Amino acid sequence: VTSRSESQREFFKIISTQFPNRWGVAFHMEGTRKVVEINFLKDEDTKKTLEKGLLFVDTKERILPTPSMKETAQVVRLQLSQLPFLSEDEIQLGLRHTLSQYG
Repeated sequence: VTSRSESQREFFKIISTQFPNRWGVAFHMEGTRKVVEINFLKDEDTKKTLEKGLLFVDTKERILPTPSMKETAQVVRLQLSQLPFLSEDEIQLGLRHTLSQYG
């Protein structure tokens, strides 16, 4: 994820140069942030990418990727409403304590 100024086309060019063994690439926007998903068929290509990251030569900036979740991962979404009139610190402390049993 980055807010760099490169266009989608420029990102694809950088990715195609650095990751010739890629299987697929998906590009998403989250506001002004760019999210790029790169898929590989071979585990060793994925491992190399996780270690090397995506390098922007002009600024020597390196973005290290995050591996995708396993197929067995369970995603839980929470929506909080009717919170007590406490300070943000107190609410965060209470939520951490309450939700800690779930990881």
